[in-house]
Amino acid sequence: MDKVLGIFQIGPVQEFISRSRKTQDFWASSFLLSYLISKAIEKVIEIGGELIYPYTNTENLSSLLQNTCTPIVPNRFVVELDKDKAVEALQEAEKSVKRELSNIANTIKGSIKIYSIPNSTSYIDKIFQRQVERFFEIYWIIYPLDNNYANSYKKAEIIFSGRKSIRDFSQIDEPGFKCTLCGEREALSDKEKASREEIRESWSKLRKLHKYEFNEKEHLCAICTIKRLYPKSIKECNEFDIGAPSTATIAVSPFLERLIENYKNRNIEKEKIEDFLRGLNEIENILDEGIEGRLLKKIRKKINNDDILKELNIDGTYFLKDTYDNLSTDHPEIKDKAEKIKNILGEFYKKFKEPSKYFAVIQVDGDNIGEEIGNLTSIDEHRKFSNKILNFSQEVLNIEDNFLSKVIYFGGDEGVIFAPLRDLLNIIEFIHDLFFNIVSSNGKPTLSFGISIAHYSHALQKIIEESRESLKRAKKIDGKYSLGFSLLKRSGETVEVAIKYKFDHISTIDFMKKIKALYEKDEISKRWWKDLYDDRLSFIGRDQELFKDIFISEVKRYFLRRVDKGIDPKPILKDIENFIGVIPIYNGFDIFMGIMEIIEFIYREE
Repeated sequence: MDKVLGIFQIGPVQEFISRSRKTQDFWASSFLLSYLISKAIEKVIEIGGELIYPYTNTENLSSLLQNTCTPIVPNRFVVELDKDKAVEALQEAEKSVKRELSNIANTIKGSIKIYSIPNSTSYIDKIFQRQVERFFEIYWIIYPLDNNYANSYKKAEIIFSGRKSIRDFSQIDEPGFKCTLCGEREALSDKEKASREEIRESWSKLRKLHKYEFNEKEHLCAICTIKRLYPKSIKECNEFDIGAPSTATIAVSPFLERLIENYKNRNIEKEKIEDFLRGLNEIENILDEGIEGRLLKKIRKKINNDDILKELNIDGTYFLKDTYDNLSTDHPEIKDKAEKIKNILGEFYKKFKEPSKYFAVIQVDGDNIGEEIGNLTSIDEHRKFSNKILNFSQEVLNIEDNFLSKVIYFGGDEGVIFAPLRDLLNIIEFIHDLFFNIVSSNGKPTLSFGISIAHYSHALQKIIEESRESLKRAKKIDGKYSLGFSLLKRSGETVEVAIKYKFDHISTIDFMKKIKALYEKDEISKRWWKDLYDDRLSFIGRDQELFKDIFISEVKRYFLRRVDKGIDPKPILKDIENFIGVIPIYNGFDIFMGIMEIIEFIYREE
């Protein structure tokens, strides 16, 4: 029987995922897409399709999604189909996606009982129907398979790209006040042509129904409401694995880990933690404000079943003194209680370092994956390669056991991880090594990273956008296999650096870890590279052929001024000389200074 290739994709991915105010929104968007595509894959297989990408020879993808509770299924698939069943299979897959989405939307709509006037449910229904039915775009094509698989696949991808470029368009009228998250669609209300005051009234009722899920000034559309409430409707996963910790919780997680370890080692009295929790609960009761948070997996494992430590499942903001200053300003009646909590936190800070307020978003993406697939000569080779990619994705999830981190999404060769600064460099190295051990045995394909570092209170959409821009800058480097960093300072200044991950035998991450280790051991002043920067005019602008020699000479001079006299500086100076020797001449100074600033910032703020 004649065979064809089918390619199927759900979108728009970036638009759907990036419009996220909370980490929970970001995770829910990714998980929903993975869930919907897994249902489409199930339907295609049921009608006789044989999956090529993503491919697993051990378990079905829906089970994998449920077992990991992490968005691990990419938003597209490639399948081998019988010619006479191909159209039916992909049409049914599309119907399956729409049916599952409709069921989820109806469940969430049913939980929004904000109706205050007779027959008002009909307008809520209209908003949901209009926004949900028109939001997702589903594309698919079929293409004949011949004896030259590589050629068939390349042509199928060209046709699919052409299909995507012809986006389905329908004029959408979105009246009334817009969603405060996406800013594009009409905000939900229980009355057509509702006034702003009537919308506020509707959402006040909704906030009481779904306590702590919505901020005071949020009025969301159907799509953004689905993202926010979808985690509550997920039944297949362990409740502790659903969703994602807040950015503050991720930032302070090393502090929380130190707190737990000090408690277990009896360096902190049980009564101190009890006093902290008691005071916090009193404030919660007075303000009627939720304090519960989601903890990272590694923290949860350390807490285990300890009755006291289990009570530390609170949002990261409540481990920061600033939080209580802000609460006291807005609610003077809690000032005395807030001061007591601040005093307890102050004692913790003195014993084992105050918590960080910064965290990182890591974007990961394979380089030249399409080119690698294009060189495969058979479906079996493609399936084997797909299985490697899926195994890599699954192994990446072990990051959460080994490091403080949250894998928000990892489908195929691309993913997003949130991490505190302390573990950032180790996580990048861990993912890199996994990829080259599992996928890239001969050095091809490669992997690139985009990293944004920001304060936990910075707008999440902006941080995610910066991580993507960092990845784009990395991808512009010839040959790719690169790193892009973006450091967003509270002052508004942004430090941007793009650099190769590896120059022959020199690893940028390994070099960064060596410099950071000097700071950790207090073997050199953090001021040394700033001295060099202040004196830059004395050697910048020199003849390019002489520049590197002069630059290296100046680096050594300033380094030796600030290094601890008790250590042998030769090994690290050799590393610095080798590193400067391989970075580009035309912007080598800026790259070196940028890397130094990022290392020093990570050390200072971790």
